[in-house]
Amino acid sequence: MGMLDFLNGKLKCIVCSAEAPRKAMVVGFYEKKAAVCRTHMEQWEASGRKCSSCQSTVSGLQEVAFQADRKGFGHADCGGIRLQP
Repeated sequence: MGMLDFLNGKLKCIVCSAEAPRKAMVVGFYEKKAAVCRTHMEQWEASGRKCSSCQSTVSGLQEVAFQADRKGFGHADCGGIRLQP
């Protein structure tokens, strides 16, 4: 990803490496260059919002994180890159 892509608002998904506009991504809360396609997040939500670390359900008010080592989503307390809501 070059500087021109960053200026155009494109980010690279850390799951599938696809480049997409910022509005099509879920962006890291502290790490702004870390992004995941919204489709991955929607698939995770549709499959029951299970944490990839502890296998329990992530409820609505709990912070969500992307756990890169497991290529999945889960509780922010279980580790990973915290995501913006």
